[in-house]
Amino acid sequence: MRRSVCNRLLALTIAILLLSTHAQAQEEITAKEVDAYLRTVEQDATEIVRSRQLERIATWIQDNIADGAVFQTSINISASNKRKGFADLSLEKQDLLRIGGVFAGSFQKQEIEDYSLEATALEVVSQGPGVATAKIRWVERMRSKVAGPTDGSEKASKSAEITLESATDCNHLLRRMEGRLIIGLSTCTADLKF
Repeated sequence: MRRSVCNRLLALTIAILLLSTHAQAQEEITAKEVDAYLRTVEQDATEIVRSRQLERIATWIQDNIADGAVFQTSINISASNKRKGFADLSLEKQDLLRIGGVFAGSFQKQEIEDYSLEATALEVVSQGPGVATAKIRWVERMRSKVAGPTDGSEKASKSAEITLESATDCNHLLRRMEGRLIIGLSTCTADLKF
């Protein structure tokens, strides 16, 4: 009899845990949850760049971008208020991982003086349990110095200052995975100024 009561309590406990996990997985993604996620992304990016731990980019991409995600991006490039060109990119997660490595390598020789990332959710629309679309504006600013060539000449010792600013408007598909948000299919338009 005692064993039967213990088995029933164990079964009841397991049922409650399963139901609460199932109910949690069925919750809609809210604007508040997206805002909290964006604050985390801002903090992570700022910490990675300012601490020069750029090798962490690959880990961040792995943790925050869904497998199979595609980023369709159109970029307008300008310098000194003159249009210099444009690029249309279609990037998968593996492409982002490779680009992240190139980005990390190229910035190892630069002295990053200032960096900021601001993300604003303009609209969040639930697409069902654990899935939403979000219009997000990303504004990224960076100022760095690039060392000149090291051939020993006076000219070589000078460094150039580079200022980059990008404003990117994206429509992201967001999914909740294991209790946290990840970014899926995305279409973006960006203006990059230097």
